[in-house]
Amino acid sequence: MKIKRFSAGDMATAANLIKDEFGLAAIILSQRELPQEQGGGVEITAGVRDEDMPAARAGRGGNSAGRAGLSEPPAPGRPLAGQALGAAAYRRTEAAAGGSEALRAELENLGQAVNQGLGELKNLILDLAHRQSLSEKWRQRPDLVSLYRRLLETGLAPEQARGLVESSAESARAWGGEVEEHLRKTLRPRLRLVDLSIAPPKFLALVGPSGAGKTSTLVNLAAFYRQRGLKAAAITLDTLRLGAAEQLTQYARILGLGVRVCQNHEEFREARELFETADIVLIDTPGRGFQKSEGRQDLTQYLEEAEAPVLLVLSAAMKENDLARALELARGWRKAGLVLTKFDETETLGNVIGLVMAQAPRLAFFALGPKTSEDFVMATPDKLLDLWLGGDSHH
Repeated sequence: MKIKRFSAGDMATAANLIKDEFGLAAIILSQRELPQEQGGGVEITAGVRDEDMPAARAGRGGNSAGRAGLSEPPAPGRPLAGQALGAAAYRRTEAAAGGSEALRAELENLGQAVNQGLGELKNLILDLAHRQSLSEKWRQRPDLVSLYRRLLETGLAPEQARGLVESSAESARAWGGEVEEHLRKTLRPRLRLVDLSIAPPKFLALVGPSGAGKTSTLVNLAAFYRQRGLKAAAITLDTLRLGAAEQLTQYARILGLGVRVCQNHEEFREARELFETADIVLIDTPGRGFQKSEGRQDLTQYLEEAEAPVLLVLSAAMKENDLARALELARGWRKAGLVLTKFDETETLGNVIGLVMAQAPRLAFFALGPKTSEDFVMATPDKLLDLWLGGDSHH
């Protein structure tokens, strides 16, 4: 089959181009109006089967001389397969090009009705599949099926979604009230959170994969603790990433924060002594030190020297397998908690909720967006549930 895209200023011109190229056997595959920034007009994709190609055009292709049927007209009374459809499509296009707004509107309405019908059919099929996933006594509850589907669409694992929906339904039946209200009550004690605002450790190392936002998190934490009257300082071990130390130094100057860049263990020891009077010393680490085995060995030595627990920094937009891999890489380090960043880069937080309910470091903070302090939030159950189930927006 020959397929070609035709662009023209209007439908009539495009129709003529198709007719000249493919003849009346042409089949209209798609059409759309072009935006003004692309010059306007219309674009039609049309095609014709090889055996329906007009002889003159086929001969010009240079590879049709020995093909059966390409140089012979169709037998009288036997229209080629697809020719009737192609001619009808062409006539509809030609009619629309001739100014038949009623026909064009009718076709558009028909297309919308078909799309709506397909959408409703898809929903029915999905609801039926989700209904079968619930226990038999809950399958006839449309509200539970809808809630189960909604949790799945946020990225929560099916077994977790089913357990939450059914336990919440049991609670609502026993105590009354809305199922989603009981869902929140069920979830609150399961969310593993930690409060690092009151008595943070003297040294706190931020570790995580490259691009997770460790340096930005360090700046946010320094501002967070300064607002609570604590004297904060910073040490960066990230001398490999271009501009990392300079970036932190600029932020430190704005905040009035003491900062030292360390390239070896001796400089790290001197920096710790320099900041002996600080209430908290935040340590920025390179992503390589987290992801590469040799880097983790060196990073472990730094952590042991400072007796520093780890604040694991991960992106909320990471896939479930990547989150699991990151937790595996961090195994063996003493963990103070977890920071989840880049909530603005994902629409599905089910993987995050699953992580926070699992045996992971307890969630301490999360970053809703790129703004330095406004988007950096201490983790609370209600805030996290609002972001996940609604009631707030992470955009």
